[in-house]
Amino acid sequence: MLAAKTFIGARDAAGVALRTALFEWHRAAGARIIEFGGWEMPLQYSGIVDEHLAVRRAVGLFDVSHMGKIFVEGPTAHAFLDRLSANDVPALAGKARYTHLLREDGTILDDVIVTCLAADRFLVVCNAGPRAAVWSWLTSHTSAEVALADRTRERLCLALQGPRATNLLQRFT
Repeated sequence: MLAAKTFIGARDAAGVALRTALFEWHRAAGARIIEFGGWEMPLQYSGIVDEHLAVRRAVGLFDVSHMGKIFVEGPTAHAFLDRLSANDVPALAGKARYTHLLREDGTILDDVIVTCLAADRFLVVCNAGPRAAVWSWLTSHTSAEVALADRTRERLCLALQGPRATNLLQRFT
């Protein structure tokens, strides 16, 4: 039998907003910090228009570590996720799918990205705000053959966006 890891809430035990591993870097770089989904996050640095244009014209790097990162493992993990998803979940390692987690009545719980890491191991990235609801929904539908682990606070997550993102990333990979 596989066990589910305890869910880590959107705030720490004292009720204080969480911070990503890059929080102090953001602060030192002069970011305007706001609270979002229980996390203290950078909103902007130089200004919203300048930053928008930089990403549209070149490239921008975003700290999205606040997004939920839930690992789903086990021999029936694929079938489990496929059953709860609006779209077919990828079965090939390295493939990802943007989809929606659906409640039993067909309404959307959250939009997520499901990545197949191996035939029996998946990563579900969900939004920060509904992370507790996503965790609760997934745990309420698991079987003994599926294990869940919320690794949100343990994993950094960056998003590289813009027309020059591919070229920049290729320099480092």
